[in-house]
Amino acid sequence: VSQSAVLLRNGLRLAGILLAFCFDMEFSLLIFVWMEITASACGLGFSMLLTARHLNAIARTRPGDMLMPSMARMRAYVTPAYLAQVVGLAQGPDLVKMLVAKLSGAVQTGAFGFAAALASMLQRYLPVFLLIGMVRPLFVSQQARGRDPARLILLANLVFKLNVFVIAPVTMLLLVVGERLTELLSGGKFPEAWQYLAALLLLLVAQTLHVVLGLLALAAEEARAGLVGTMYGLAGIVAGLFAYPLMGPLSMCAGLIVSELIWCRVMHGALKKHGFHFRIDWPGLLRLWLAAAVALLPLVLARSYLSGASLPALLSAIALTGCAYLFTARL
Repeated sequence: VSQSAVLLRNGLRLAGILLAFCFDMEFSLLIFVWMEITASACGLGFSMLLTARHLNAIARTRPGDMLMPSMARMRAYVTPAYLAQVVGLAQGPDLVKMLVAKLSGAVQTGAFGFAAALASMLQRYLPVFLLIGMVRPLFVSQQARGRDPARLILLANLVFKLNVFVIAPVTMLLLVVGERLTELLSGGKFPEAWQYLAALLLLLVAQTLHVVLGLLALAAEEARAGLVGTMYGLAGIVAGLFAYPLMGPLSMCAGLIVSELIWCRVMHGALKKHGFHFRIDWPGLLRLWLAAAVALLPLVLARSYLSGASLPALLSAIALTGCAYLFTARL
């Protein structure tokens, strides 16, 4: 039901945008807002209709199976999950941007904000974040059917590697031509933003692991560990503040990564008690990073030329490198 509603909503939104461009309509912010409201309303109505049909079908086939939901069970999960979200506001990227603005000069603040905006844009289009509405019910349904936890762990590893498949080449690319790329994208204002962006992309890897373990925790109805991990994770932000005089904004990026890893460690231990023995596929991840490194070798050799290349020339080189990465990743 949820997957069909998401597809309908996104399809209507895309259709509206295409119609606006095809008929040269004036595409204002107000039109986009109404388009979003209409698509969301249609998705809501469609999901309510499918849910009603599904419940009616269950009532016809199993009329004696009506069970009232346990409010105590719901509160046991929802309360710590909500508190974890509230506490998590104290260690999110938005708060870190405010701290950087308070502790740094205008140039460093602008460069960090520019890198954070690029990382946020990439995060939105990573598979696990883009399709979270479809992936989450999949985990819950698999557990509700009494499937072996090993299948959920296999699915979690697949989702994790799919995101690393996207992040790995972008991170390696920044190590080679990051300064020139961010200089061109920022109009020459923030060439030093590449180092912050590379660190934030490593943070995306940790955040992806966070989301994957969170999906397993949702299937296991484990919420307390999420709250405990979030509270312990605040230590990462504190460590970043202490290291700020030495590392600058990079220390806050490192602090965010440490916070995510602490959360993941706490949740990993809690999931073991529920029979979810999650193990990262290290050989598979290593192959992805090695494939990205091999695909970028031509850019390394042509680094002196690309240091003064225009944006179209640099994007063309990146596109060719992307094709090489797809080829090497299949080997």
